[in-house]
Amino acid sequence: MRFAAFAVGVCTALSIALVPGCGKGEWIVKIDGEALTLQDLDQLYYAHHKQILQQLKFDISNEDVDKFASDLSTVKRLPTLNKEIFLNEVINQRLMYQKAVEAGTLKSPEVKAMIKVAHDTAVVQHFIREKFKNEIAVSDQEVEAFYNENRANFKMEPIDQAEKKIRQFLSSQKLLKKMKKMVDDLKDIARIEKNPEYEKLLAPKNGEGVPTSEIIPAEEPQTAMPRTPQPQSQVLKGGAK
Repeated sequence: MRFAAFAVGVCTALSIALVPGCGKGEWIVKIDGEALTLQDLDQLYYAHHKQILQQLKFDISNEDVDKFASDLSTVKRLPTLNKEIFLNEVINQRLMYQKAVEAGTLKSPEVKAMIKVAHDTAVVQHFIREKFKNEIAVSDQEVEAFYNENRANFKMEPIDQAEKKIRQFLSSQKLLKKMKKMVDDLKDIARIEKNPEYEKLLAPKNGEGVPTSEIIPAEEPQTAMPRTPQPQSQVLKGGAK
């Protein structure tokens, strides 16, 4: 993932959150008469960057975001950590959002479905982060054991350099196990009824599709869960610590 590939739009959540009078306090900018307060901006700023920076630190806090924002190498990779740049992105997004609303885009069934997906995903991700943030810590002993068992994969890389990747990977594995157990437990007590004709109803409209028996199941729960880092993903090198 390239942080710099941020483009014009910040995220759908910004457009939804930027409504008149949604915050209190001193306004920082007015967009066609609608005030955006510093409190509004901070809420958007931290929520947005926590979502992105979770690949580096699962239980990231506002303070962690501030640390990344004070690190020049990190800001170069993720320019919106600079609040002035982020504010400009919010303004751009709001202007386009207003134009889209005027064009009747919110009436589109597809847009309504996309908003529903974004809403449900955000709720689940926040719930998962808060519920498990204190249960997926990785000890030094676990790091050392994993390094020794997989030493061939690290070649000449010493453990102190590989430690961050190992912690990310082991933490993600713990999280996936906890999420799977939660989903399994919920399914045990939930009433899930499928239409007897559900397979026919779900089949592609232009063909028979691939039989379910030939599809390799995913390793992680098929719900709107947060994506976790893989050991190979070094998004930032030499960034804030």
